[in-house]
Amino acid sequence: MPWRPAVELQQGEEVVLELGIPFAAVAPGIILTLGLAEPARRTRKFVVTTRRVIVLLGPPGARKVSSVPLSRVQDAAVVQRLWQGRVAITSAGGQAGRQMVGPMMVSEARAFAQAVLERAGTAAPT
Repeated sequence: MPWRPAVELQQGEEVVLELGIPFAAVAPGIILTLGLAEPARRTRKFVVTTRRVIVLLGPPGARKVSSVPLSRVQDAAVVQRLWQGRVAITSAGGQAGRQMVGPMMVSEARAFAQAVLERAGTAAPT
């Protein structure tokens, strides 16, 4: 079966990066809850496309989808706690001026933030 993105794309839109929450990023929480947090981990997806940043929460059919157009993104910064990272996305003109995306491994958070900044045209020169 061919790969399908976790979200329906607009015409001409392509997925740049799609991540879920890796087990290692939330293992202590899953262990402490005796596995009850595992379904939540498996149903979260974070997607960067050529047009927007998309966060999907919940199983298909009951999924909550939020997105930020890349044209509104002002910054994407990694917030690190031990081995776990989140990406703080600051946007202009939206209902929520700052959205936290994660948790994920720190290396994935850095890659996600970089993909957002590159697509938004605000990437720092390397």
